[in-house]
Amino acid sequence: MTLMQLRYFQALAGALNYTKTAEALHISQPSLSYAIAELEKDLGIPLFSKKNKRVFLTPYGEFFLTYVNRVLATLEEGVRMTRQMMLDPAGGTVTLGYFYSISSDFIPSIVEGFQKKYPDSGITFHFAQHMNSDLLTELKAGRIDLAFCVTADSDVECAKIGEQALYAVVPNGHRLAGYESVSVRDLANEKMVLLHKSSGLRATVEELFSDEGVPLHIAYETQECNSALQFVSIGGCVTVMPKVPAMQLQPVTAIPISDRRTYRSVFLAWRKSGTLPPAARKVRDFVLEEWSDLRAGLFTAYC
Repeated sequence: MTLMQLRYFQALAGALNYTKTAEALHISQPSLSYAIAELEKDLGIPLFSKKNKRVFLTPYGEFFLTYVNRVLATLEEGVRMTRQMMLDPAGGTVTLGYFYSISSDFIPSIVEGFQKKYPDSGITFHFAQHMNSDLLTELKAGRIDLAFCVTADSDVECAKIGEQALYAVVPNGHRLAGYESVSVRDLANEKMVLLHKSSGLRATVEELFSDEGVPLHIAYETQECNSALQFVSIGGCVTVMPKVPAMQLQPVTAIPISDRRTYRSVFLAWRKSGTLPPAARKVRDFVLEEWSDLRAGLFTAYC
């Protein structure tokens, strides 16, 4: 089994067409067919099948592809990191992934704190804002180095770094708007606007209401927090979310929730496979070691 065979297999699995794959790889079709046949011979299993001149992955091929993708992604990551170390051994680039509600305060504070402690690090930060599920996908694919996320994942390394408070958000003038705090039961008969089911926040809110035995009356689903706030601002529904910058621009009121567990955990995550480049490792260690100082008055007050 060779690296070339694995690359050919991955390409053919994507196109499912020998002619197009051979053209994309700039090789002859017989060479591609021979490489795939030799790979199947080495494995002792059929990776592809043909029916009516169409090419399909067998169940074995689909299963094998997941591991080939990981191997080739790890290899590409290693090449990229090694070249980066050669070009800038003392510095480098670190891509931070994060979710929206920590974008305007927490992430800038992390970067500012790091740069104050290491003013001559030579490290450049790149930023990537995503939904929680997409953060983990991007992290596993090697497109971001470190991810601040709200769910732990067994496929990556995770360290809990804090808790993010959740608030009941109602339109100004709502019957609850003047309350200092509310309980989940106070929201029992309210129409809700929530993020879609794949979001980490949606799962947290559903769990919170379920634990309190309160049914959710979901009137609307949105893709992100800003849209949810717009629905709240026009009246007729409420939501539950952490404080986000857009709240300052909408006629809404964020009210603390008095029930226990009205928060979600925040994790710092990094890939298990491979080695973090020195720059990313330095930033990770800074966050983990300095976190008690960084979060004072930040997570608890803002998020």
